[in-house]
Amino acid sequence: MRYLTDFFAPIYEKKAIKEYIKHISELQEYLGAHNDIVNGELLLQQISNNLSQSSHFIAGKIIGWHTHANFNTTKKLFKRWKKCSLTPHFWL
Repeated sequence: MRYLTDFFAPIYEKKAIKEYIKHISELQEYLGAHNDIVNGELLLQQISNNLSQSSHFIAGKIIGWHTHANFNTTKKLFKRWKKCSLTPHFWL
């Protein structure tokens, strides 16, 4: 949606599109952060069989940090999703 909005922006009023781009950009940031956290955790789980004992401990700490970060990111993601969904659609 973000890239389509940027692409079609010139044919719409700048004022009408500005708020929508702001909210969809924020949503995109949190979706990206959520994706990074989830995939980082999955990657650590996949390679954990080949890690030394001390590396398992570090991997566990990283997974714990990711779980905590994902909790905060998910809360913010849902807030941004709601804000974005309530933003007037400039194309209507």
